[in-house]
Amino acid sequence: QPTEDVSLAVGTLSRLNCSFAVRSGGHSPNAGFANLAGSVTLDLRNLTTVSLSQDETGSPIVCTGVGNMWGQVYEALERHTEIGRWTVGWTCNMVRNFEIVLADGFIVQTQSYGVNGADLDFALRGGSNNFGIVPCMDFTPVELGSLWGGFVVSLIDTIPEQLAAFANFSNADTYDDYSSLIMSLSYVEAAQLTAVANSIVYTKPVANLN
Repeated sequence: QPTEDVSLAVGTLSRLNCSFAVRSGGHSPNAGFANLAGSVTLDLRNLTTVSLSQDETGSPIVCTGVGNMWGQVYEALERHTEIGRWTVGWTCNMVRNFEIVLADGFIVQTQSYGVNGADLDFALRGGSNNFGIVPCMDFTPVELGSLWGGFVVSLIDTIPEQLAAFANFSNADTYDDYSSLIMSLSYVEAAQLTAVANSIVYTKPVANLN
């Protein structure tokens, strides 16, 4: 079992006081970002299982290994028509359970680990922490139809307006759970151009939303 293998590796490396790094599906395009010089790298790219099940109410659950790219997850789910055509919307609120290997190699299911599990579950939902290694996660899938999405690039001299718009977009009082905005500062070396790049998605098929 992959999680048991990760547990054995982490427990052994911890006992030997050996530094190690972890890589999974490769979210970062930068070479070397998931390595540590002179140490061990735990490579989780082969943890690509995608399985479907149901909870006690009959609602679907998706378990996915962290080595997957989202395209692989979507492709796997499209083949399982017996419980509908489901796709996973990535947000930390959709995670039902983290299977995590702690620093001593102990395996924890956050959903069933009592008060400590609830705290750990909350802490794992962002923050780039080092509480352990998560080989797989359970998600609540979301049925998804048409959506709007695009990539908008603006010159860097618009940055004051861009930041103000980003702050307004992220306002907790008016935030729309169906929207997503990822802002990046980009440099195009060939054109010697610095720009603001925005990846925008709205998961309802609504045009020209005010």
